[in-house]
Amino acid sequence: MNIQYCDSCGLRVSESDFQNGALQIENKAYCQKCAVAVPRPTKPPSGPAATRPSDKITSNTRLQAVSRAAARPAPVPARHAPPAASAKAEQNLLGPVLIVGAIGVLLGVFLFGGSSRRTEGSADSNKKPPAAAPARDTAPAQKTPAPAAAPVAVTAGPAKAAVPTPSTAAPAPAAAVPAVSSNVDPREDYARRKWAEFKASEKKLVPYYARKEVEAFVASYGSTAVGKEAAVYLQTMPKGEPPAANAAAGEHQVLWSDNFESGGNGITKGSRTTENAYGGAGYCLKSEKQDSTFFTSVISLNPRKNGTDAVNIGENTWIRFACRIDGGSMICFHSAIGTGLFEKYVGNLTPGKWQWVTFKMSEYTANIRDKNQPRPLPNTPFTGTAIFGCQHNGATTVYIDDITFGDGPIPPEPK
Repeated sequence: MNIQYCDSCGLRVSESDFQNGALQIENKAYCQKCAVAVPRPTKPPSGPAATRPSDKITSNTRLQAVSRAAARPAPVPARHAPPAASAKAEQNLLGPVLIVGAIGVLLGVFLFGGSSRRTEGSADSNKKPPAAAPARDTAPAQKTPAPAAAPVAVTAGPAKAAVPTPSTAAPAPAAAVPAVSSNVDPREDYARRKWAEFKASEKKLVPYYARKEVEAFVASYGSTAVGKEAAVYLQTMPKGEPPAANAAAGEHQVLWSDNFESGGNGITKGSRTTENAYGGAGYCLKSEKQDSTFFTSVISLNPRKNGTDAVNIGENTWIRFACRIDGGSMICFHSAIGTGLFEKYVGNLTPGKWQWVTFKMSEYTANIRDKNQPRPLPNTPFTGTAIFGCQHNGATTVYIDDITFGDGPIPPEPK
């Protein structure tokens, strides 16, 4: 199974995600949400114009229907009875009665014959194609028998004039959409946004680490226009010296924390709930379903969501939180720190039980955006993290509570 990571937001993108809207351009993967903003080449609509079979009506079909109706034998009129029968009836003592009876029989034959022809005409009309000429055109010929020469007078010309064939001309093709030049770097927009984020937070960074940020940015996006601008800017930056540790020996500093009791000041994915609350009371944060065959649930936090300053990590920054996972035993971190997207797995968790998870920033194992810098640099902004519940083809639910970003010595776990 080939699993990649979204070059925009860092979420994992599996093979099944590419069938549901994910995108891959020049070895860069984009998840379903981020793929919408990525420019890509499009093709103009093409294909033959659709035609309906019912539009293809020919004059031969109509001629056959009219000819069948006109060629039927005319009923024998009742008034042509032999005169001998009338003379013989006059000599009979019951002549008046027979005459009345004969008239009744002939009238019945005449009426029955007309009804039968109308029924026959209706049955014949049902055999015509649905899109053929309307039945009203042939109805008069069925009610009043036509002379034998009538079929000869019918020609293909009038039939075409009575029922014009609908036009099947193809509609004008839509205007072609200009193709995107193959020289456009799809990373340009994303790189420019990352550069804008750096410039906005540069004054808060120690010069030594600000330079490290720009060096990492140039290494990752040097082929883009903004990457070339950053390379020029790098030449003007001072090298500086590494700063001292953020906390004194034996002390730790809390950089950011949330217990989700007051609404959660950095939640971007997940929901507050009292379900399975840590300690049996209060609120915790519950994951939402993730459409993936491995990362099946997700919680996302952004310390800057409500306009607060970014959390700048130090030499000894760590993360700690209470965690419970149902349906699995592993979670994965994807954390946006500086210009990198760093990954760390935490396994061997006990399903269905609250437990503490603690790790240092130096324990991240990979940088999805830059393999040459596997761990985040100190004094770079921590702008967000996603916590995934991991299980192959199985549902998971993750709960977290009392999350803390700290720097300095790691304190003992709460009881």
